[in-house]
Amino acid sequence: LSYIFVVFWIVGYHDPLHDLGNIRAASTYLSVFIAVNAQEATLYLMMHFLLCLKADVPNMREEMVMLIITDMYLVGASWGREALRDSLAQLLGLSQNMSKRVKRRVQDTLNYLCDAVVVVDEELELLEPAPELGCLLSRHVTDGRNLSEMCHHESLETLV
Repeated sequence: LSYIFVVFWIVGYHDPLHDLGNIRAASTYLSVFIAVNAQEATLYLMMHFLLCLKADVPNMREEMVMLIITDMYLVGASWGREALRDSLAQLLGLSQNMSKRVKRRVQDTLNYLCDAVVVVDEELELLEPAPELGCLLSRHVTDGRNLSEMCHHESLETLV
């Protein structure tokens, strides 16, 4: 916007191709890349429209009508982008909440059905302390230990 203001209003440089480029391209750039939300996009596009009134192009009325139509579309797209971002944030929160609940339910069921339940990563390292496993093995089992260290070699193939 400052470039358009300086070139159009202060310097007074007007070349039809240059002015058309500023009219047609700047609004998309402002609303898509610069504006953070729909209100900011609306403000930038209104300022852009006012600055472009000084442009000198053939068919100025048609260009300004097209600019208004384009700006309305871009404001709508900005509102849609904002709504999509909010919806995705809500969905992410719901998904994380459901994952925690499901993990807790599965863990409760396994604790009910099994003598010992352990939570391991891909390397078979314990992610949480397993006191029930420690009682079964008669040793102290803490998180960070590898489960394969506590198994017999014959049982390791079945485990993996």
